[in-house]
Amino acid sequence: RIETTGGLINYSYLTGGVTAYCTEDKLLEKILRDKSLSPSMSEHVPDKIQLRKHGAAEIKGRCYLHELAYAVYNGKITSVEAWPKQLAKFRKWMRAHGYEIDHADGNQLNNTVFNLSIMKHWPNSNKRSINAIRQPAMVFSGKYGKAYRILAFLPGRKQYLKIRCRTVSDYVKCLKAIAAENGGYGAPLYVSDPDVYEARPCVTQADPMFSILWQQLISEMSERDFRWCTGRQIGKLLDNFSQEKHP
Repeated sequence: RIETTGGLINYSYLTGGVTAYCTEDKLLEKILRDKSLSPSMSEHVPDKIQLRKHGAAEIKGRCYLHELAYAVYNGKITSVEAWPKQLAKFRKWMRAHGYEIDHADGNQLNNTVFNLSIMKHWPNSNKRSINAIRQPAMVFSGKYGKAYRILAFLPGRKQYLKIRCRTVSDYVKCLKAIAAENGGYGAPLYVSDPDVYEARPCVTQADPMFSILWQQLISEMSERDFRWCTGRQIGKLLDNFSQEKHP
């Protein structure tokens, strides 16, 4: 079932009991409404929706929703008729250059434009622990144009930490430093976990709409509000930030 509301495409896989979210896009919506396209759940990653299209030999009859969404957002797919061939070409390019598609908040059901970016396997896998940052700390991030933005709230501070990074390496290092400042991680949860709304050690992982809202708010903030930061600078920045506590 597909519904478009509030700038989002809500793609509900009723059999799996989950809803994935994509940024509203006319081409993407047309592709997803193709009756020959059917969803299933990944056997390897919780909450990752796989799409099957009979007769699409170019993609061996299947692809992931996030692959399709990213390719459409970034102009790699230009028509409903040609999308399997164009997606196959894009996937071949990613494999040749060692790229993967990353979800900034680690939530496989959040396939909106700010949540998806491409990066090499090492930083992508090295970043996954960030998705389990415990409450009450809150960390939101995403890809905005050519830079990553991070908005972090740490207990005891009177303002948000706002930084942006030019490279994937700087982005991952900054996230890890912010996570360490919070003192640890919780167990990663997924939307399909039965106790997700009771435990919820990680806000963005457990509630995709909460993450999407904050990522949208970040996009509306002025770039001047975000300080450029590298992995080497983050320690000093956090030291200064840690002194800005509530009176």
